[in-house]
Amino acid sequence: MAMMKTLIFLICFFFMSICGAKAQTTIAEERIANMFGDNRKLQWINYYRGRIDDVHDVSVTLGGHADTIRGSLIYLRSKEEFELSGILKNNIIQLKELDIQDSVTGFLTLVMKDKSGKGVWCNRDSTIGGIEINLTQVTEEPIIPSYCGDNKWIHFYRGIVENDDVELLLQRSAFNQLRGVGYFKKLNRNCTIKGEWSEVDNIMTLNFKDAKNNKMGSLKGKFRTPEEIVATFVFPNGTKSFSTFMRDDDLKIGCMENATYDMSYDVTYPKTKDQYFNAWMEKIVNEWLDTNKKVIGDAQKGTLTMSPSLRNFARAFAWVDLEYYSDDLISGYQTFGSSWTNTANERVFTFDFETEKELTLKDIFSELTDYQTVIRNYILLEIQNNKYYSNEVYRSWIAGQTFENFSLRRDGLTFSTQPNVLFGKQSITIPFDLLRPLLRPQGSIWKLANNQ
Repeated sequence: MAMMKTLIFLICFFFMSICGAKAQTTIAEERIANMFGDNRKLQWINYYRGRIDDVHDVSVTLGGHADTIRGSLIYLRSKEEFELSGILKNNIIQLKELDIQDSVTGFLTLVMKDKSGKGVWCNRDSTIGGIEINLTQVTEEPIIPSYCGDNKWIHFYRGIVENDDVELLLQRSAFNQLRGVGYFKKLNRNCTIKGEWSEVDNIMTLNFKDAKNNKMGSLKGKFRTPEEIVATFVFPNGTKSFSTFMRDDDLKIGCMENATYDMSYDVTYPKTKDQYFNAWMEKIVNEWLDTNKKVIGDAQKGTLTMSPSLRNFARAFAWVDLEYYSDDLISGYQTFGSSWTNTANERVFTFDFETEKELTLKDIFSELTDYQTVIRNYILLEIQNNKYYSNEVYRSWIAGQTFENFSLRRDGLTFSTQPNVLFGKQSITIPFDLLRPLLRPQGSIWKLANNQ
């Protein structure tokens, strides 16, 4: 009897789902058909799921009569909806975006191919433009957003390049951009990695640079499986080394995003197995979000209705670049930016899983040593060797920098400035060979420096 009730329930649920989907489709068709406002019948209707700026989930529904197009764009998380109106010519759709007051708020150009569309959005006066939108055709109008971190990851790989053990920490971010750090064990040298991966032909290209921004080489290859990279590493002198990298760990991505008429934000961050670190990181993220929401709220005071001039006027974004990760430590920097600030700000962190706290220099170095003088002298020497040092503007700016931000790498501690419009972020890595005698004994970083 119980089995029969369960079977009946499943059958009813199945038919209710079908009816619900058909009802949703019928409602969408009626909504789009009514937009034509005359006796022209809807000749076709297509539903698309996609993302704006590779972050914000949208539903785009388009219907047509001859070359006239009507439709809607809906942000799936906030449910903010805009009407679309335009024409189709040679697989290119030119659309106006309109709000509920029928005011033009922006323009959307889509190139349609097979069952997908790719294009760009800009606001009404083109002061905000070039924002990419990618769409994939689906069978019914989407109503539920996906997880904004599902196309981003942090993976760790090990391989051999020219008889040297190499570790890769790779992060995939928006638009298939790849970045991270590498460590060559025999050379005892860290490097910065930047590159990209193409989903179409499964080709990745990575460029490696050392702490002084000198080229260490490039890697071109592909994912043979999700766990394996096969590639060729090319050194600056042209020497090539065929390499295979196997994935041996990964981290989940935390992600928060939202977009409405006038604002949007997105933030990504690593999630580990350590609940204390995760709670600490989420607290920082939520405080940043609260601050931005207050800024936006203050800017909106006195505005009773949304104006086209406010369309997407406030945008905030944040992400984390990891420099090091192990069972004991995690280190990197958070970048925070917005449309109302000229430059991004960085918050550098090193978190100890053993002590469950963020480390300061006092936690890392023995109080019996004059570590501050050693660090300062090394930084001053490296500054004078910088390629910009002959530039008077650089010398004036760098003289006022404290290099108080530090992060952890496999071969030492990296001290850095905040990003500068002209010179970027300046970083100096002090090797453990110099710092080892100054470290607090038996601490997590002491163990790393002594290969324990």
